[in-house]
Amino acid sequence: MLSAWGGGRALALVEEAKPPLAPSPAKHRRGRHKRGRSWHSVDSLADLAVALSPAEAAERLLEHALTAARLAFRLWSYLGLGWKWLLQAHLLCLYAFLLMPGFLQMVVYYFFSPRVTRDIRYGRKPRQALDLYVPDPASRAAPAPVVVFVTGGAWTIGYKAWGAMLARRLCDAGVMVACLDYVNAPQGSALQMVEDVNAGIAWVTRRIARYGGDPEAVHLVGQSAGGQLALLALLNQAAQAASGEAVLGAAPVWHTGDIASFIGVSGAYDLEGLAEHLHRRGLYRALLDSIMSIDGATAYASLSPLAVARSLAGRSGGGDGGCDGGCASERSGGGGGCAEFSSGGGSGGGSNSGSSGGSNSGSGSSGGSSSGSGGGSSGSSGGSSGGGGGGAGRFLPPSLLLHGDRDKSVPHQGSAAMAEALRALGVPCTLQVFPGKTHTDLLLEDAFRGGRDLLADTIVTAVTGRPHRSNHARMVPAPLVWLAGRVCPF
Repeated sequence: MLSAWGGGRALALVEEAKPPLAPSPAKHRRGRHKRGRSWHSVDSLADLAVALSPAEAAERLLEHALTAARLAFRLWSYLGLGWKWLLQAHLLCLYAFLLMPGFLQMVVYYFFSPRVTRDIRYGRKPRQALDLYVPDPASRAAPAPVVVFVTGGAWTIGYKAWGAMLARRLCDAGVMVACLDYVNAPQGSALQMVEDVNAGIAWVTRRIARYGGDPEAVHLVGQSAGGQLALLALLNQAAQAASGEAVLGAAPVWHTGDIASFIGVSGAYDLEGLAEHLHRRGLYRALLDSIMSIDGATAYASLSPLAVARSLAGRSGGGDGGCDGGCASERSGGGGGCAEFSSGGGSGGGSNSGSSGGSNSGSGSSGGSSSGSGGGSSGSSGGSSGGGGGGAGRFLPPSLLLHGDRDKSVPHQGSAAMAEALRALGVPCTLQVFPGKTHTDLLLEDAFRGGRDLLADTIVTAVTGRPHRSNHARMVPAPLVWLAGRVCPF
């Protein structure tokens, strides 16, 4: 059972409960806010499991089947017989078929690798489970840095196993990975998804040390829809910590000081700007409106990270927008800087944006941030004072936003706008735009085609602070990867 303070929820089953003192906006261990053991948490419920009799198991299975049928009918009521989503569904099946050699290898790894522990419960709700990828102790320093990964899936088909390929690569590099599952639509709304993500993050920050993870090096990573959910959870927790008042979408509560950094991958941050774009691509507006609703009313402004960040900055007239003396710059190598990411030296192939470059607020606009092509150097901006948002910026960790400039599903201009909104809050933020990369290239095609895994290398470099360059065996024949990229619906 979940434990939480705020949002009207009851406190239950708290292990080593501590008094609910508001977190202090003191210095981060990286110069922003204090890190320490969170007093808000949830516990694993593995010890509470009860074996079912065959009759009870059959009854449970029937109940789940009826629920699935009801939800499928509800989803169909939103989609109807529209040709766009039917075409996208068929293309998705073809895409999966072409990449099947790689997926089959990942199925074997997922179910049989001793490095993978599946279905660890972080709460009582149906989808509140995570998969944990633990590096070989012989190949890493103990404790290991940790990535909490929130997968994408257009808020409708997300699943924790979708992160298995990236998790495997990070695990091979000595990084522990917790892939969170969360409720999907139509079973749940975006607000319920955020609550699941909050519960999962709270569990990881409190319990990961028991598995050999470093609680002082927990990094939050979200991809696509998962980027929206993860960053929204982070912003809501920061707003709640700054105001001392309950914020919708910030329960269960956890300490943002437990998160060393946020890394967004092809994130859907500008929901208001994306709604019509996604409708034209088959995620119909009626369905998206229902997902992004609170108490029956559409609430894009409350569920869009871009809108929330701009609102927080506007409450106090915006942040200082930069470090003392102006730290917006482009740097090559791992020379540090106020964004506190040395990923530039090891990422390669990405163009970079500093705060001096403007960006368009709409993710569907044709413009973008001013950027260079400096071979993976990183542009950074932000402020150590974090004056925006009534102090919310002080509770946010450094951020790294990654995006491909050929992303048709979620145009990269949304990440450029999100980077500027975070900088307005005084948050150190680096934007890396990868030329020629689509919405799925970074997560799947690059990994399957062999050679360098650009996304994994960039994340490992950011998490460990050391340049990392991989060289992996091919998992899928090159012609199949190429063809899959042509038919991919995302």
